[in-house]
Amino acid sequence: FAHSVISINASNTIVVIRTISGSAAAAGEAIDSLNWPEIIGSIAGDNTIFLAVKDLKMVPDVLKRIGAMMRK
Repeated sequence: FAHSVISINASNTIVVIRTISGSAAAAGEAIDSLNWPEIIGSIAGDNTIFLAVKDLKMVPDVLKRIGAMMRK
């Protein structure tokens, strides 16, 4: 995960994760397998993942936790 993610941004309750080409599906699966209750859905393409976060108040925590995954 940490080697494939390029950037993480948010717009309202959508978190957008950019990855190196061809890595979004694997990175998205890694996030999905964590079963975070804050994330109500995800879509992964070739190099982008969209995460739908349940509530706007939960977005900062989701960003923090994903950021921590990048440092591992």
